[in-house]
Amino acid sequence: RDLSFRFPILSHLTRLLDWLGKAAADQVRSQIKMIGPHLPPRLFKRYVDETMNHHGMAAMVSEHGSQRPSMELMVQNNLMAPGTLGDLPLIVVSRDPSKGAGGRLYTNAKGDPSREALHEAFQKEQAALSLRSERRVVAGAGHGSLLFVEQDAEHTAQAIIDVVRMVQSSR
Repeated sequence: RDLSFRFPILSHLTRLLDWLGKAAADQVRSQIKMIGPHLPPRLFKRYVDETMNHHGMAAMVSEHGSQRPSMELMVQNNLMAPGTLGDLPLIVVSRDPSKGAGGRLYTNAKGDPSREALHEAFQKEQAALSLRSERRVVAGAGHGSLLFVEQDAEHTAQAIIDVVRMVQSSR
């Protein structure tokens, strides 16, 4: 039974939620089209299954909405002070600042030029967290391509391997 005539606000709220859900699904579908060609078929199905469910959608919305507050929280609690990690090995793998946030994966996502200096400063702050750190900038890479484009993901994987080796050699 349609209750929208008795509760007009409910009808408007339902339409708004439906529109938001469709917009989020459209965004995920467009990401799948961009990322899909870079994933092996067995991983592509898993990526689609995990991204297109309600948990994946909620995580995407949460991630994009929480970046600034989480960065501010880290600064307020002095978690970004140089040397916070002591001499633990750390490698910060960064996207190419000249390519913006998109890099090879999202070529139309150039990012906000006014925020590039802030991003660079944040990357340098992260590298300063450890006394045994280094920063590696991957030419041509964007955020997503560091994981999903093979030639860029190789740099990310190599950094993980190098950190593990550094930890093993310090024992």
